[in-house]
Amino acid sequence: MIKLKSSALIIALIVGIVLSGILVGVVLTLGQYSKSSGQAREGKIAYRAALSGVEDGLLRFKYALSQNKVSSLYGTQNNLVILKDDANSVDILYDLTFKMDSISVGTKLSGANVDIQNWKDDADNAIAQKAWPILSDEMIDIDLTYLLNIAPKKLGSVEIFYSNPFVKNANGEYTQNPFGSISPEPFSAVVVKLTNISNLGEEQMIFEKINNNRATNKIQVGNLAKCRGNADTKQCHLQIKPQIAYTENAVDRAANRLSGEAIEMVANANKYVFFKIRARDTSGNLVQPTDDKPGTLTVESVGKAGEAVRTIQAKIDASGKYIGLLDFGIYCGNKCNMPSVRRPD
Repeated sequence: MIKLKSSALIIALIVGIVLSGILVGVVLTLGQYSKSSGQAREGKIAYRAALSGVEDGLLRFKYALSQNKVSSLYGTQNNLVILKDDANSVDILYDLTFKMDSISVGTKLSGANVDIQNWKDDADNAIAQKAWPILSDEMIDIDLTYLLNIAPKKLGSVEIFYSNPFVKNANGEYTQNPFGSISPEPFSAVVVKLTNISNLGEEQMIFEKINNNRATNKIQVGNLAKCRGNADTKQCHLQIKPQIAYTENAVDRAANRLSGEAIEMVANANKYVFFKIRARDTSGNLVQPTDDKPGTLTVESVGKAGEAVRTIQAKIDASGKYIGLLDFGIYCGNKCNMPSVRRPD
């Protein structure tokens, strides 16, 4: 009888332990499920907050563009409020940043002359090295205000390298064949200007260089230091305009006289020049290129809800055209490490 009672007690203890384990497991499972559900819910809220920030940023950009005050947007505004101090919800906020990542263009930028001998007359190599084809007579306008005055690593120097002229044929191929019938052979007469648009009239011009020599395929942009200062008074733009021309003789070159006669007849309107741009910061380090064209504005919105963080970027080109949306959003608690959008050289 005593043995039976002892056995029953042992069995009861074992059953109690098993039931307790099951109960603890259920509680832990429910707790983890509840936590996961909360994280998922906060992640969705943070994503919506990031989208709201992008919409806010695009509206701000449109208004600033209409007022010619885009430079006033540059920088970051933190913790813009969508919902705060609500007893029924976590705080919902977003950070909004307007920035430019780089104006460097191309690969193999570390050499003395960015491998220019291999691509100035070879379109396939130029394309392989991600040089930028620009249509002749097209004006490229790049706002340097952010990179010069606001970026964490400020712009220190800019060098522009360019090819000899090409014609893009009906098959989409770049060729130099049409230029062989013109004497002297045409070259890329590139115009580079640095202007402070905050000034008026002739006071806007800070630096200007025009290439009038086929032997030259590089322009170093000067006087960048004059563009440093308050963004309201130092709104500096880099302007690049490729032209296809030739000079009759040394006298014309000395007088900076260029001619475009006869070029249009043999080379139609699809004339292009390939460009690389090498930008360095004030410490002399290369500003790494991205897949964006120079002058591309990034509107970055970081939505936050509880511990959830979602990041979305919108891209706007130098002309003000909306060109795409990148979603880097992930749930990462308080250890968020966003992926880089830069590509290796």
